[in-house]
Amino acid sequence: PGNDFDRVFKEGRRIARPEAVLIVSDPARPWPSPVNSVIRLGIVVGRKIMKEAVRRNRLRRILRESFRLHVKDLNPPPRDCILLVRPPARALKGRSDADAVVQKLLKRI
Repeated sequence: PGNDFDRVFKEGRRIARPEAVLIVSDPARPWPSPVNSVIRLGIVVGRKIMKEAVRRNRLRRILRESFRLHVKDLNPPPRDCILLVRPPARALKGRSDADAVVQKLLKRI
């Protein structure tokens, strides 16, 4: 999985919003892993964004849940995604704010 993560960072297509960047792998490229029917998501929230681990982990959980709920609607092909959180994401107050950001990113896949 670590190598997959690096590959997506290097070769993935970037979809940017002020709050986050979604990096998406090419769906045509086969995975080296046995899992091949789902979208895998990695979320990166750096310490520069939020100092306290509790707040970083809460933001990760909120974004992961929003992604899980909204990606079902699109039914995209299997691929790897990385959600790279930017400083304006500090202003996200809850799931409704996260839902709006995730929906805008997913519409552009």
